[in-house]
Amino acid sequence: MNLASLGRLIELRAIDRRGVYLLCAAVTTLFGVFSVGMTGGYEAIGLYMVLDAICIWQFIRPTLLGWSLLMLAFSTYALLVVAHYEPPLNEFLLFLACGVVPALVLIWARPRQQRATENSSTK
Repeated sequence: MNLASLGRLIELRAIDRRGVYLLCAAVTTLFGVFSVGMTGGYEAIGLYMVLDAICIWQFIRPTLLGWSLLMLAFSTYALLVVAHYEPPLNEFLLFLACGVVPALVLIWARPRQQRATENSSTK
């Protein structure tokens, strides 16, 4: 992987669909609150805070790297829910949706390269 490829991972992407990162942040915040309630301590919230920070950063400055990290996190979560299925079905579907819906929304809002403005194309 050369330096130009690495540059593409962190270059600013189009911001037209960046609102989806707030949805992802809401899901990770909800999981963080539940993890504190279930464990009784704040040790488990660290991962969710990191994911929230990536979501907020993506909202401010969308990059392919941040999108990839979030896509990996939500897809992995959905696969783990499927791999460790336990009844009741309604809880399984709820937890599955918490991973699948953000992953599908992220696919829909994948970061596209910014279009060149008319001013830069005339130079």
